Amino acid sequence: MKNFPQNMADTAVVDQDVRLEKLFEDELREIYWTEKALIKVLARMVRQATAANLVKVLDGHLVETEEHAARAEEIFNVIGKDHRARKSDTADRLIREADVLTKERRAGNQRDAAILFILQKIERYEILAYKTMKTLAITMGCERAVTLLQYTLDEESANYKKLMTLSATGMNVDVAEIQP
Repeated sequence: MKNFPQNMADTAVVDQDVRLEKLFEDELREIYWTEKALIKVLARMVRQATAANLVKVLDGHLVETEEHAARAEEIFNVIGKDHRARKSDTADRLIREADVLTKERRAGNQRDAAILFILQKIERYEILAYKTMKTLAITMGCERAVTLLQYTLDEESANYKKLMTLSATGMNVDVAEIQP
């Protein structure tokens, strides 16, 4: 806890710290909502996908997304806040786009390509969100949050690379050969 400010300059610093903490908390609530929503979306995509390599990537991504949600809960504990999600408008739009893209495509190559396309967009959003949150955590001096965010960022980046590799090869690559 910081000491009560002694002068106007100190008050400005405390106000800035409070605003950064509030921004961090708000972003954490949104990424938590995103991860929880993606658990449902990924489970649906696993059932919709037909290419074995895509299904394998989606299965792994689903497990990691569950871990990301749990990690977000751990960050809530670190900052002393309740595990309350707040809807992310950006993620919600991407998820609605995923629903439209997959429903409009026939099962098979078309739907698999649509799944790859939208998941790449979602991964880019998540990577940006986690990078920004990590920067805020560094600024706030919250080392445990920085560490947890870096784990998730590394996993999101590896997932993005797998999706890009599948996309570039037309899903004709063994997922085990893709290096994170």
